[in-house]
Amino acid sequence: MKVLLIKDVKSLGKAGEIKEVKDGYGHNFLVAKGYAKIATNEVLRQYEAAKKREAQELEDQISNFKDLKKELAKIRVSIKKPVGEGGA
Repeated sequence: MKVLLIKDVKSLGKAGEIKEVKDGYGHNFLVAKGYAKIATNEVLRQYEAAKKREAQELEDQISNFKDLKKELAKIRVSIKKPVGEGGA
């Protein structure tokens, strides 16, 4: 049986990998504990769509942070404090 790993499994692989496992191990442990889903076409399409959506959101955040960086670079802050003798 083929499974799509949702979480890292120490002896098997990392999240996002598709692995071939025995039916009992796949159903009774991996799927039951929430470590994997059975790798059907629908599950794989959903996983790929989620990855694309995450990548797009990351690109949007990077773009927003770059714009914010440009705006913050324009701002100048000066603090004026009267200083007496002895620097206090």
